[in-house]
Amino acid sequence: MRIAIVVHDVGKQRGHDRYAAELATALAARHDVHVFAHSCSDIDMECITYHHVRAIIWPDILKMITFLISTLWMLRKHSFDIVHSQGASSLIHNISTAHFSQAAWKRVYQTMEHDDVGRYRQWYHRLVMALMARLEKYIFNRSLSVIALSDQVKRDMVDYYGVSPNRVHTVYNGVNIEEFRPSNIEKYRESLRNELGIDKDVFVLVFVGEFKRKGLRFVIEALSLLSEPQNTKLVVVQGGDASRFEALAVELQVRDSVLFVGHRNDVARFYAMSDVVVFPTLYEPFGFTITEAMATAIPVITSVNAGAAELIHDGVDGLLLSDPRDAADISKKLERLRESHELRRKIGLNGRACVEKLSWRKFAGQVEDIYERAQSHGRSKSPS
Repeated sequence: MRIAIVVHDVGKQRGHDRYAAELATALAARHDVHVFAHSCSDIDMECITYHHVRAIIWPDILKMITFLISTLWMLRKHSFDIVHSQGASSLIHNISTAHFSQAAWKRVYQTMEHDDVGRYRQWYHRLVMALMARLEKYIFNRSLSVIALSDQVKRDMVDYYGVSPNRVHTVYNGVNIEEFRPSNIEKYRESLRNELGIDKDVFVLVFVGEFKRKGLRFVIEALSLLSEPQNTKLVVVQGGDASRFEALAVELQVRDSVLFVGHRNDVARFYAMSDVVVFPTLYEPFGFTITEAMATAIPVITSVNAGAAELIHDGVDGLLLSDPRDAADISKKLERLRESHELRRKIGLNGRACVEKLSWRKFAGQVEDIYERAQSHGRSKSPS
């Protein structure tokens, strides 16, 4: 098949980007794959054809509009069997992947505190969410098939956008089980701890992701509730303004137990040096952090609001939070894991076994099946 994958950016540092990179690479072994994106990295350019899409990259809303216009113009010059849009990135498509639901996120956003954001910024966020929700509804309802990252996302497509459930197919993201593997623990644990000045006997929590939506506040609050927080270190891996969370750690008297390392490209090393990965997200369609940590055989504490939580049997291959804001529950689960090395080992190994079936090759095969059904529908030569 001649396949076009349309996405704002391709790479391996963020969810959408990694999804597109892994999908394009896996499909390229059997198909003629073309990638339409504003930027493209971390992918073998010899196996795909890259089309640079011009777009104004800031602010986000302008990038979205100019990217749509550019792809509309560019795709009309080509003929493809399948045009696969990543989210609301193309008006010409026949398959789309729902990486996010702006309508569902808006509902969660309205329950959050925003005293750290000015009134005009809040207005801008709400405007973008409203416009994106309308665009998502339009695009997903015009798709022959919608690929959802989880059953949670499938429900969002049906409930918020009115997409027929028969046209929405759940395909869980793959995970690179060679890049994220248990042997990384022996390889990186001691060396990275030495690099960061963390004693080998300290109980280390790792948080990876956007601070606000993914629940850093609740992890810091939970840390302050531990019986001996001074013997625990929370390592926060992500870029962004950390001042508000540093101030919270000071207020709760755990500042010495929190280490902000900024954005890192070597996140696999941080999973490997940790004892627990904590991810109490408020809204997460999937969550690569969860499956990557599980693949490394590190126990994960996450909320049922994450799509990848659907893979977890609570207490067996991970620990689930019914309410991510419940710092006392997070703290209780941390204490339970801190007190038992055997429990951490057992949950970690079970987690590894759980995600071993999520190879990118298998994932691409499931996507190919959806492509073939779309072709048999008889409209794939003229995507809408």
